[in-house]
Amino acid sequence: MQRSISLALAVALAVPVAARQSAPQAPPVFRAGADVVEVDVVVHDKTGRFVTDLKPEDFEVHDEGKTQKIDFFYVVGTGASPAGAAAATSAATAPTSPSPAATVRPRPPRVFVVVFDDEHLSAAGFKRTQAAALNLFSKQFQPGDIGGVLADGRMINNRLTSDAKELQKAVQSLNPNLKKQTRRFDQLSWPRMSEIEAVRIQLNSDRMVYDEVIQRACTDEPTLCPNAEVAVRGKASQLTDDMRVSSNLTIQALGALFNGLERMDGRKTVLLMSEGFLAEES
Repeated sequence: MQRSISLALAVALAVPVAARQSAPQAPPVFRAGADVVEVDVVVHDKTGRFVTDLKPEDFEVHDEGKTQKIDFFYVVGTGASPAGAAAATSAATAPTSPSPAATVRPRPPRVFVVVFDDEHLSAAGFKRTQAAALNLFSKQFQPGDIGGVLADGRMINNRLTSDAKELQKAVQSLNPNLKKQTRRFDQLSWPRMSEIEAVRIQLNSDRMVYDEVIQRACTDEPTLCPNAEVAVRGKASQLTDDMRVSSNLTIQALGALFNGLERMDGRKTVLLMSEGFLAEES
């Protein structure tokens, strides 16, 4: 938990000398305040089920070793009323101040955004993640929830919505990105190497990986073996450059999404649908 302290200082300007001498100076006034820091907690029982009947007294919050009281408490559920909304008095209140009344906060909506990492999804992987996203918006999405679908670096329909049908239609409208298939074909063409091998050769000067790729190239095409070293170096550079571009596109899209969601209250869940990507240089 973080606290911010605001200082209020009174400064008098152009006060006559006589007045300053006759009136004793009042000491500066320091007024302390506190920000409420929201902490998300997900509690499961031993069978993996979400626990919904907890109360504020079931939790302990520590800040730098000191136990803090809970100002607000609510359950982010599936449309149920806030459970255990009764709150304890504020731990940030100065000792001389009276304890404020407990405050009940309305439950903020659940927010789900599905991100299709087109740059790093094969056709088969895309179909699997598309089915998973449809299952989310058709079976798990509840009234009052808010959702969005991000693909090709943009939010489909340019908005978040609580309309489950609109979200399902957005998911169904998507198609695999052909650039992923092209990069996969490039990796399998002579001399064969993966993106990881390309990075090890180009960025880490890994001699062992370099020798392995050359040996593979000579085994695949013995007649081209004399040109293997030049070909391996060139392809490692090409794949590394392509990897940097695709990884940066994914990371930039996520950054823009997080900046937008930051303005919304409550818990946000971002589901990144990806088969993985290298971000060592990003």
